[in-house]
Amino acid sequence: MNFDFSNEILPDSPESIYLQLFNIIQKQIEDGKLVPGDMLPSEMEFCSAYHISRTTVRQALHELELIGAIERKRGHYNGLVGLDGFCDLETVLL
Repeated sequence: MNFDFSNEILPDSPESIYLQLFNIIQKQIEDGKLVPGDMLPSEMEFCSAYHISRTTVRQALHELELIGAIERKRGHYNGLVGLDGFCDLETVLL
């Protein structure tokens, strides 16, 4: 697994916690630290590393799935997919 947990999530930030996680993962994809076929950490690994709830992790992963950045399969870790059609979260939510 190539995921870098060195970025912090700031609970007092005006940015939502799920959006901070979304941005951390998205940035690692954009920077090429995570490539198609890489496996993301499990939901519980994100929870432990960042001291956040599973619901928050799921919301961030769901948003990444909506924009085509990751593919999630029930019972499996979250695998990355190609970035064709990758768009900003704001575009999806408008």
